[in-house]
Amino acid sequence: LILAVQEIMAMAFAWSLLTLVKWEITRNCAFLGGPDEASFRVFMALMLSGIVFVLVQCLDKLADAESTDDNADLAIFSIINALSILVGFSWEQCFHLGTEVIAEHYEEHGVNPIVMELGLAFCIATITIVPWERYILKKELELAHERKLFYSQKGSAAATATLEQPGREGVAAPEPGACAPALDGQT
Repeated sequence: LILAVQEIMAMAFAWSLLTLVKWEITRNCAFLGGPDEASFRVFMALMLSGIVFVLVQCLDKLADAESTDDNADLAIFSIINALSILVGFSWEQCFHLGTEVIAEHYEEHGVNPIVMELGLAFCIATITIVPWERYILKKELELAHERKLFYSQKGSAAATATLEQPGREGVAAPEPGACAPALDGQT
């Protein structure tokens, strides 16, 4: 329950921050044309990616510091997670606008824009899901497993309980350097 509430709050934080950034860019950068322009969304996504990169580096150093206890480290990890959701939302808006623009262009040639957007969504998903499973998800599972081992060895019951994920019992992180068979279909 605690993990679910944390995830909900992280998403709410990310959406709120995205709306705030969009509003401030609209107010201060009128030359970008507004939130419905591709240049605006790409600028916003690039800017947020850079800012979040720097913030995550700082937060990671803070979490590695000896002065923070296990609960503070977990709070920092939650903030990092929320910031990563923020970057994902900003790039999703770029891709969404891109598919809309392409679909509108082909509407002039007699193609239904909804069918075109659906086809583009499948193309984007096909291109991104397999590498995401092989590299990003694999790394995330490895890091979660390492973090869980680290906190269980330190004897922090609260931190270990917070890191437990319902429905993931018995799921071990893949061995470093090896692809997980369930992820890529290889044995």
